[in-house]
Amino acid sequence: MDTVILFSFFNSNNIGDKAISETFFKNLSEKFKVIRCSNEGDFNVYNKYVGENLGIFERVKRKLLILCGKNYFSPRYKKFMKQYEEYLKDCKAVIIGGGNILMDYSEKTNSHKKLNEYIKIANEKGKKCYALSVGIGPFATEKQLENAVKTLEGCEYVSFRDKASYDLFIKGGGNPEKAKISIDPVFTLPYDGTKRKSDNIIAVNIVKPSWYGESYQEKTIDDYSRFIGFLAKRYPEKDIVLFSTETNDNEGMNRVFDANKNEKNVSLRQIGSIDELRDFYSRCSLVIGARMHSLIIAYSCRIPVTGLSWTNKVSEFFRIIGKPHRYVDLKALGGSFEKICKISEAEEDWDFDLLIKKAEELLKKDLEEIA
Repeated sequence: MDTVILFSFFNSNNIGDKAISETFFKNLSEKFKVIRCSNEGDFNVYNKYVGENLGIFERVKRKLLILCGKNYFSPRYKKFMKQYEEYLKDCKAVIIGGGNILMDYSEKTNSHKKLNEYIKIANEKGKKCYALSVGIGPFATEKQLENAVKTLEGCEYVSFRDKASYDLFIKGGGNPEKAKISIDPVFTLPYDGTKRKSDNIIAVNIVKPSWYGESYQEKTIDDYSRFIGFLAKRYPEKDIVLFSTETNDNEGMNRVFDANKNEKNVSLRQIGSIDELRDFYSRCSLVIGARMHSLIIAYSCRIPVTGLSWTNKVSEFFRIIGKPHRYVDLKALGGSFEKICKISEAEEDWDFDLLIKKAEELLKKDLEEIA
């Protein structure tokens, strides 16, 4: 059995990222021996993000190199790269497995650097690289987009999880002959058809958008707090349950709950795994989500969804499922309470299986590209 190296978000605090990684790992393992590697550079899988603490000397060195426009790689990372080169000797291919792998909200970041090193070294060793069902963007500068495209051009084949990512790739000068549009693999999570255990919960996914600055973050928390109070009064017969799928959102979720703790039908649910999330969804009649994979996993569980879009990947999700009217901009949350309820209350046909079957077919085609 041939060996492949799979770079994905194995060590992530985000349940959606973990779902992507495990879906690719499971499918690839049917055909290859898979060496798992987290995107930040670690062959150990901790199932949580483990950062690297640098000493004063290394921090100063990193800052100076960045100021000079050069790459900085810590001693630990250099050790990892040596191990990577050893694995490449007996490796058939390197696979970049899904997720938003290239994005830069700030002019100061360069998300392409590590991925570029992985691909560059593999190519130098004569190994083919494949990027499957990836997302890219947004980018703060045209240069960041250009670097992202150049990085992906080192792959034999690239598939994008949505049209917006594909369009960015083409805009940045990417070769359309090596790129395809796919669908996020998390749509293909297995579903056993089990009937819901209840139908009385409106689940609200909380996102704390710290990357947009403190004022936007505080406004969002305030808007969420008022929105939950609005839902509690509008649907007194329903349980309004707050949850997050990303550890960094928990502080914001707790603040929103504290603002509504006197509402008898408002509660908070801690979610620690994909299985816990899917079990929780079995009790839900509706998911109002901001994190994209809170929505995709709900869709895979055949739950109607309404969105709060803070980035194009969320709006693209609703375009993919054929319901571009089912979301509002997160920035407009404070003035959209009634609109969100009307969207959610509208009777609609939900042909979940049609899109999920298409996702399964596209994932199969992606995997067949690995030569």
